[in-house]
Amino acid sequence: MVSADSALAATPAVPVPVPVPVPVPVPVPVPVNPVVAAAHAFPDTQIVPAASAVETVQVCPYPGLASFDASSQQWFHGRERATADLVGRLASRLDGAGPLVLVAASGAGKSSLLRAGLLPALARGGLPGSASWPQVVVTPTDRPIRELARRTARVLGLPAAMSVLLEGAVADPYRLTGMLAELLDRSEGGREGGRRLVVAVDQFEETFTLCADEAERDAFIRGLCAVARGSGQGTPPAVVVLAVRADFFASCAAHPDLVDALQSGQFVVGPMTASEVREAIVEPARQAGQRLEPGLVEVMLRDLGAEAATSDVVADPGSLPLLAHALRATWLAREGDTLTVAAYQRIGGLTGAIAQTAEEMYAALDADGQRLVWPLLMRMVRVGEGGDDTRRRVSRTELLAQIGDPAAPVVFDALVRARLVEVDADTAQIAHEALLRSWPRLREWIDLDRAGALAWQQLTEASETWERSGRDPSYLISGTRLAAARDWVETGERHAGLGAGAREFYDASSDREHGEQRAAAARTRRLKILAAVLTVLALLAVGSTAYAYDQRSSADQDRDRALSQSIAARADKLRPLDPSLAAQLSLVAHNVADTPEARTAVLAAATVTRQIGAHTLPIGAVAYSHDGKLLATGGDDHAVVLWDGTDKNRQGPLGRLPDVAHGGHAFAVKSVAFSPTAPVLATGGSDGQVKLWDVARPSTPRLLATLPPAPDHREVYALAFSPDGAMLATGGYGTTVVLWDVTRPATPVRSGALAGHTDVVRAVAFTPDGRHAVTASADGHAAVWDVTNPSAPQLLAGLVDPNAPSGPNLPGILAVAVSRDGRGVVTGSEAGVISHFDISQPAAPVPAKTDVAASITVTGLAYLDATNVIATTSSDAAFIVDPARSSSVLTSITVGWNTWAVAVSPTDATIAIGAEDGVLRRTPWTGLIASHTGSMQAGGTFFHSRILATGDDAGELALWRIDGERHVTELSSVEAHDGSFSGLYWIAVRPDDQVLATSGDGGIRFWDVADPAHPRQTGSIIENDRTGHIIEFSPDGRLLAVGSGNDIAVWDVSDPAHPVSLAHNNSAHRTDAVLERIAFSPDGTLMASVGTDRQIILWDLRRRGRLTIDSRLGGFAGKINDIGFAPRGRTLAAGGDGRVVYLYDLTNPARPTEIGRLAPHNGAILKLRFSPDGRTLATGGAEIRLWDVSNLRAPKPRGDFLTGFDTWDLLFTADNADLVPVLHEPAIGLLGLDVDRQASMICAAAGDPITREEWRRYLPDLPYRPPCR
Repeated sequence: MVSADSALAATPAVPVPVPVPVPVPVPVPVPVNPVVAAAHAFPDTQIVPAASAVETVQVCPYPGLASFDASSQQWFHGRERATADLVGRLASRLDGAGPLVLVAASGAGKSSLLRAGLLPALARGGLPGSASWPQVVVTPTDRPIRELARRTARVLGLPAAMSVLLEGAVADPYRLTGMLAELLDRSEGGREGGRRLVVAVDQFEETFTLCADEAERDAFIRGLCAVARGSGQGTPPAVVVLAVRADFFASCAAHPDLVDALQSGQFVVGPMTASEVREAIVEPARQAGQRLEPGLVEVMLRDLGAEAATSDVVADPGSLPLLAHALRATWLAREGDTLTVAAYQRIGGLTGAIAQTAEEMYAALDADGQRLVWPLLMRMVRVGEGGDDTRRRVSRTELLAQIGDPAAPVVFDALVRARLVEVDADTAQIAHEALLRSWPRLREWIDLDRAGALAWQQLTEASETWERSGRDPSYLISGTRLAAARDWVETGERHAGLGAGAREFYDASSDREHGEQRAAAARTRRLKILAAVLTVLALLAVGSTAYAYDQRSSADQDRDRALSQSIAARADKLRPLDPSLAAQLSLVAHNVADTPEARTAVLAAATVTRQIGAHTLPIGAVAYSHDGKLLATGGDDHAVVLWDGTDKNRQGPLGRLPDVAHGGHAFAVKSVAFSPTAPVLATGGSDGQVKLWDVARPSTPRLLATLPPAPDHREVYALAFSPDGAMLATGGYGTTVVLWDVTRPATPVRSGALAGHTDVVRAVAFTPDGRHAVTASADGHAAVWDVTNPSAPQLLAGLVDPNAPSGPNLPGILAVAVSRDGRGVVTGSEAGVISHFDISQPAAPVPAKTDVAASITVTGLAYLDATNVIATTSSDAAFIVDPARSSSVLTSITVGWNTWAVAVSPTDATIAIGAEDGVLRRTPWTGLIASHTGSMQAGGTFFHSRILATGDDAGELALWRIDGERHVTELSSVEAHDGSFSGLYWIAVRPDDQVLATSGDGGIRFWDVADPAHPRQTGSIIENDRTGHIIEFSPDGRLLAVGSGNDIAVWDVSDPAHPVSLAHNNSAHRTDAVLERIAFSPDGTLMASVGTDRQIILWDLRRRGRLTIDSRLGGFAGKINDIGFAPRGRTLAAGGDGRVVYLYDLTNPARPTEIGRLAPHNGAILKLRFSPDGRTLATGGAEIRLWDVSNLRAPKPRGDFLTGFDTWDLLFTADNADLVPVLHEPAIGLLGLDVDRQASMICAAAGDPITREEWRRYLPDLPYRPPCR
């Protein structure tokens, strides 16, 4: 049996013009078909003469996408064994064991097996007495009880029983047993001889996808189970068969009444064998008096993935609907009485037939008609997020009324004639879900307006619930849901096309909201004194209404998905302003529903800890204790707060320093510093006071001493302890820094002073050996001092940056930091200049050749590791820089408020930032993949470890290790190419991870990377060439393909030190073409190349030393920029300027077939890459999209990330856990792909949860339930 189970059709009844838009696969003509030639080995099955006893008829024996049913059972072949087994299984359920559940994947043929197999078998007496059993065939629709009652009454010839049955089912589903028995007794034939009703529920999954009323769904399921089990006395009044898609097994298992049926009464529809498919193809043609050209069956079996000469099964059940339609289309395109291979290829073969039929129908319409196809079909699609998109049964009358166009009935009839839509009485639905996967145009429509479709579903289904409740006002929507609906309706001017019910529901919801707003305004005018109270009550009232609505409609997954998308959008907008809060909103979105938007928001979220409420004014000072266990913050609110430095999620601080009444500061605290050897904290204020505190018990800190202020005291911005803890350097003493002996912190003694600045000293730091100090002043100068003798310190040298501004009025230097090895110093100025100095010889510091121009005042500096520095600024972000090696801002940490102070934990490198909003934020430092000489433009990942290779436009090759916690370590860097022209242009890693190749200035070079910490060059080819070559290793590592201009070459690189040229071709691609990418198939026998001439060429590599063209792919809307093979099988992906990703099956390279397209990007697709496990496809341009391609015939979106920059490459780590987008920027980051892991990381670092006030602001329709507790 080859059909699809219930659903879409595709071939027009009359010929129509061939379409132009949305290219569909066009088979490449081949003079000799080897499969056809081999077919003569099967003379008994290849040529099918008309049966002598059967008159040749012109009725098509193949129903296409529509299911077989009782009227077409004569053509139903190939499932005889399954039918017999199914009858046998049903026999074991007759004694009240409950329903039989027929389970199969979409497209496996369960509807045909039910309607044309089981039911006719019962009608023929397959079970004792079954020939007289009335049969009720029902699909649930959105009102399953009403539908079951209507069809049961009709079959029993008792129309008046419909209302009785309906009332009984709603009131008590178990009463149906007695009711049904009584109705059978009253019907013709009664219950003599064990006569019973056969209830066959096809597409049982509609119970979960279309029925929004949980109570009705529950009653429907319990009623079906009850009548199949009976009352325990006598024969049950019905046998019940439920046909359900396998992907809804979990939904069924969640219902207690179905658990037993799933355990003991489940019948799984297995895949068809090659011999069964052969019978399904051959027998209908024979009965119809038609012939099959030799080889046609073998070609179809090959396209299905089942060899003609074996009994192999058809691995992908979803391909059976494609075969069903292709058979019908081939029959319509037959030559005389023969179905030919040429006709099969003409109609597009297995995968192209549906698309071609649909396109032919579409092209035959005029412009107005084409415009109506989209709304007609989209209203018959139920868009899914957690599962696949599915078809939706609708009322034909309501559908045409919603469209409201006089031409709509004509277009609708065209869809029906083309068998793309099937009708039943007044209902209509897409003929089969295969159409949703196989017609690129429809798939693009769905993907492009997925959010709109969900909004329409939400509104329509909510209106139906409202209507069924008697228009109970409590079912009206409000708050976030109404706002989301309004955005969709009003923005797209869709009000008129909503349909009467949805339009009235929307208007009633809007009117109620407006009425509430007017009433609230009137109450406010009359009762100003009670305004605040009334506002709170109004919020609570709206919240309660929304919550009640949520409870009633909790089963409506689509509504949750729309809400999830709305929350995710808010999280995206909030991320630049408050990344921690945005991360928590992302988790809420994901908890509401697992949508691509929510997953994107979670994966893009920053793991930022925030501690709120401890400070009421900006935090201007931050410091860690030497062991990282304590963290101190000082604020303009005069407060100093002590935090747990290791437990980021501890609620609230450990303690606070006493207030002014108990010895604390009376003014803003500008600096804090911990002693490295004792539990002592120094604090400095804007009143010039410096205080020392005992913080051994953070909950009860104790004042030890207050240093005597200078007569001309200034604000104390500078505080630092020497590494041995014996000395404290303090600013605020006029323009000097005073050194104090704090060996006994309770009785500090003044030792000496660093004098020489002409303005207040803003920062001071010691070198790790304690012999030197560095000061920075508002006078625009920084200096190095010898403090070996604290009583007589000496000025050694000024730190003068030749690239910084000069003159009498220098911008102040506000920050300074010393590297961990003591050899480097960085300073930051009001002008936004970050300068680096080598102070290996402190008396003769050497400035870096360039500095970093941050262009915004630098307020704080701290070393993150040996070279990377974090700088806080008077902006909403902190910058990561490496001023010793790069003049670029490598990346930034967004805070949303001006950042005033920074500290780095000495134990785990956690970054703590104090900001203008009085919130402490912490974020982990895991390292950075950055170029020190230019911008990234090439990359490659090792196949068996988390090692990454990068190349930049200056020619530098760097190797990096990324551990399981995403900590990045630079292993090595070498100047691989000189960088005078193209730099390092391309990287290819050999699959054994022992060798990599680089392309750039100077040709192609090979590097031994067996020890990634010490790469060494082992060979080269095409030397002294400034062209950037495209390179790729074969899967076995023995070949290297090289592309340059329009020339493609293959080299034997088994020994990289002695590469050997094998073959090249410079005529296949156009002379003016430039190659963009070369890719090898997983088995290495096929190679694909693509160039600017808009064609993909497939090369046969099976003959060593020769490049033989297998076929070409063309006709693309724009230039193809990248191609890639899936890691397993023969699937090729291609994307480019046309914004679409094409997927091709290259099982037969001579006849590539398009199996699908991915929805368009917003711009050109520059790069694409399959994950090593083949389950994810990443595509990139100015945005990066992730696709779930576990099922290549039905890809699903996983996420969409805006980068703001063009993607130069996309790299997956070997374990599939992370994606590394290579952007033409100095630094690149990691994108984790495990949503659950990222969610755990967010909560592990969340700090204070979202507050109730924030919840009311951003999530007014949900009960307060923080995602991280």
